[in-house]
Amino acid sequence: MSEFFDHPIVCNTGPVIGLSRAGAGHLLSSLFTRVLLPAPVVAELRAGPAGDSAEIERTIALAHIVPLGQPTGAPAAGGTRLR
Repeated sequence: MSEFFDHPIVCNTGPVIGLSRAGAGHLLSSLFTRVLLPAPVVAELRAGPAGDSAEIERTIALAHIVPLGQPTGAPAAGGTRLR
């Protein structure tokens, strides 16, 4: 597969909602080595319609939640470096 997919991606609400509604939220973490969701994006996703919540939560569970303003190369909670 292309080197493009070896890099982490930062995702906003659109792809998470669209793929989750199609039952394909797992594709993000299947295609990319790391899927980063900024904490405000997660909050917006969780505030959305209740009908989408189960699939969206499954997609969120496969991603890494990044606090707002945290650079991707900085140590995350627990000392893990995001890369």
